[in-house]
Amino acid sequence: MGKRMAICEFCKNLIEIGDGDFICCECEEPAVVISNYKSTNDYLKCSSRKYRKAGVRKCP
Repeated sequence: MGKRMAICEFCKNLIEIGDGDFICCECEEPAVVISNYKSTNDYLKCSSRKYRKAGVRKCP
């Protein structure tokens, strides 16, 4: 099997700020990585160096 690519959507460092916008606070400055549910130019700004796999979410 090959190496899996880290993506912002599955990172614990992704923070939802509303209306389809998400930021990452793990780089020098907070960056909007997803806006209106679409990736921005800052998507994967950390180049996967700060990626932390999010835990499995289960429905209640």
